[in-house]
Amino acid sequence: MDSAGDAGHSGLVGSALVRRAETAAFAVLVVTIAGAAFGLALQIRQHPPAEVQLLNNTFQLLASGLVAAVLLARRPDLSFGWIMAAAALTMVVAVTLAAPAAVAFTQGHGSSLKLWAVSLSGIQWVPAVLNGVIYNRFPSGRPVGRLGTLLDRLLLWGTGVMVVVGILTNGPDQFDFVGSTKRIVDQTLIPRLLEPAVIGVPGLILLGGIAGVSVIVRCFRSSGLERKQLLWVAAAAAINLVAFPFAAADVIPVWLGNALLFILPLSVLVPVMEIRILNQAGRLSPVAS
Repeated sequence: MDSAGDAGHSGLVGSALVRRAETAAFAVLVVTIAGAAFGLALQIRQHPPAEVQLLNNTFQLLASGLVAAVLLARRPDLSFGWIMAAAALTMVVAVTLAAPAAVAFTQGHGSSLKLWAVSLSGIQWVPAVLNGVIYNRFPSGRPVGRLGTLLDRLLLWGTGVMVVVGILTNGPDQFDFVGSTKRIVDQTLIPRLLEPAVIGVPGLILLGGIAGVSVIVRCFRSSGLERKQLLWVAAAAAINLVAFPFAAADVIPVWLGNALLFILPLSVLVPVMEIRILNQAGRLSPVAS
């Protein structure tokens, strides 16, 4: 199946992006492997402060980045690979910038610039929200109906706004290990004025949970091939919704929490690739049709 042709048919991802998908897939794969190797080495050798969640972020990078590379190479016309690539990029920032800066502070080498780097750990919630976008768009790659479109826009625009808010408010008060170091912005009223807005992050995660419930409902209401596609992601949504309160309360084993990060990416990859293979055999239409 010609991916570029599919993109033209579905109108899901611009043809310019589709043409560059192979390059993007290779870049995501290289960055993912390099970033994960760096994160694991840093965790083993330096044991960064728990606040930067290095191990969790490293496994999130692997889960999102590896699957994103496959989807970009095989189905770049669907938005899922690009969404996962964006999630992986945020984890690259957290792993390769925030964590090393935190280690520098614990070793007595902190600075205002390094505090800005540590503040980037304030974006480590982004993959959880982007999961909601995937729930909302699966399996066609587009939100369904007016409510789905509204939810999609709230999740995407809200993420963009809250990334900025999170970085600006994630100052020295949030980290015991930075001592008296401050950023220039911390000496202004900006963090204090923006502080009430941080409630937007749990709000976005709640919207992502609503998207998860939505895909489960759509699965029960569907039939035939559509149900077969939705079943994988609906099952992943159900598992993640059940696990979320336990993960938030930090009462599940570390290995299980890291394993859960792979559930949604793999649940997207399996049906997308299965339908692609069947389509190549002339038995089915593409997922995005």
